[in-house]
Amino acid sequence: MDENDNKIDKTLDRIVRLQEEGKHLTDEEIAQLLQDGDDMRSFKYLQNCKNAVMRYCSPQPLDLDAQWNQLKQKKDKEDKAKPALKSNLFIWGAFTGIAASVLIAFVFVWLHGNFSNSKGYVAFHAVDSLQQVMLQASSGSIPLSSQTNAQALTAVGTSLLKDDTLQLAYSSQKSVKVETHILTIPRGKDFKIVLADGTEVWLNTDSRLIYPTRFTGRERHVQLQGEAYFKVAHDAEHPFIITTGNMQARVLGTELNIRSYTSNDSHVTLINGRVEVHGGGSKGQTVVLSPGEDAQWHDGGALSVHETDVDSYVYWKDGYFYFDDKPLVEIMQSLGRWYNINVVFDDKDLMGLRMRYFCVRSESLERAISLLNRMKKIQATISGNTIYIR
Repeated sequence: MDENDNKIDKTLDRIVRLQEEGKHLTDEEIAQLLQDGDDMRSFKYLQNCKNAVMRYCSPQPLDLDAQWNQLKQKKDKEDKAKPALKSNLFIWGAFTGIAASVLIAFVFVWLHGNFSNSKGYVAFHAVDSLQQVMLQASSGSIPLSSQTNAQALTAVGTSLLKDDTLQLAYSSQKSVKVETHILTIPRGKDFKIVLADGTEVWLNTDSRLIYPTRFTGRERHVQLQGEAYFKVAHDAEHPFIITTGNMQARVLGTELNIRSYTSNDSHVTLINGRVEVHGGGSKGQTVVLSPGEDAQWHDGGALSVHETDVDSYVYWKDGYFYFDDKPLVEIMQSLGRWYNINVVFDDKDLMGLRMRYFCVRSESLERAISLLNRMKKIQATISGNTIYIR
């Protein structure tokens, strides 16, 4: 094998590896990788072929013949602009063969019905929404940020503390007007709030808390949609009641995490103290949890209780994705919710694959996906606003 063939083999190996890792290269990075201009065009041609195949799983139907003809026309134009040298004939043949083989393989799978539909198995949907923490008060909606007008918050009985991170704080003074507030956290953000009784609440992404500006009566009531970590201020005479769509937790003073994004993924996890959990409805089951136990809601109000790794439920408030022996679908839904991106599985069986995963939430989506692929159990790629799992 001559020196030129060795160069081609190394180039192809490098390109295939980058493709498998789901990396997207800039033109500058491509230029550094492939010094020869013809080779660089070859790589771009393969990338276009790959993107055309990836769009097969997009919501829009893919016309394979039209995509292939479009790619051929683009290649023909590049050929006319600068005729390929004889030494590059092998590259064109190799790349064309790879692209054609991939397209044929996808068509074969499609014809034999191995995909549930053109979208695959959708595990999470992105949404188009304003990515801003919002406080709904009697005076209207107030966006919360470092630029929020302090007087607007004071007028509704609260203030915004600006330490390391922003947090909303309420006063227990009786002069505060009692009204209901709604705090909404968008995807990609989390937020801390200190209620009037001193209870601290960390709200996870895509969550909502409904609460009074000041607690009155014999019980302290709040409502939660999504996920939150509660450090409840102790008050034996005034139980703290947290209501979700399916469950109700009754505590005096304790730390617990509640997750209730969907009915089939509703949990109360006790960190310390004592909590009584009711399954919801008149026939719902009631259980008392000990520290380290998790209660999961099931249809009809039944609750299953088991010991759990509490780190999986509390690390998020410290800025981490942390999963220990959890189903891949749970991991991907968490990533999808944080980065607001669609998640599609090609193979339904992969959803139940149990994995360990750790990542800093401030990292980029590309970094989070790269860490998944390093485990060599699945292949995750990003195309547009969708993560595909194969």
